[in-house]
Amino acid sequence: PSPSMSEMQLTEPWSTERFLRWQEGEDALHEFVGGFPLKMPEGVSRRQDRLVVELIGWLGPALRGTPFAPFTRRFGMETRPGQIRRPAMGVDTVATSPEAMVATATVAVFEFLCDPRFDFDRLRKIEDYKQAPFLRHIVCLCEDRPLAFHAFRLTGAGWDGTRIEGLDASIPLAALGTNLPLREIYNGVSA
Repeated sequence: PSPSMSEMQLTEPWSTERFLRWQEGEDALHEFVGGFPLKMPEGVSRRQDRLVVELIGWLGPALRGTPFAPFTRRFGMETRPGQIRRPAMGVDTVATSPEAMVATATVAVFEFLCDPRFDFDRLRKIEDYKQAPFLRHIVCLCEDRPLAFHAFRLTGAGWDGTRIEGLDASIPLAALGTNLPLREIYNGVSA
């Protein structure tokens, strides 16, 4: 068995390969940031869990027959060489090997915010996500009401963003060839 985080003295940065080998033997999920494992929070709220289930339940059939497939945080994505993040949910190309631990060409990521004004841990990841070359959509969904912040890559290198609110609103996911209706995610989940 691999040593736990508390048993290790991390003084030298790791390689990505070392991190991935080590993560295989761990129950807890970690991101790989700045050459070191970073333990992810262990629990998610019941509401966030339901939102992820609803999102996968809608995106799975919507993406059938396309080159894309959804994944959960058990699967990481390399935002830049040597940096692995774990979005709450993402969409990768189907061409990724079934044995892979890291997505090869993530097109969209989804995060959930308890309070959009103060949930800085997840918001800090947005700048990392923007470094991923294939990424086209970053969607942050509010846990307690139908509200999304959608960042999308412009033609070229820049990013733009918009706030989308209400059960009748949709998130345009142009790179995936679909619009995600907020009603499909929040109906029966929001207060």
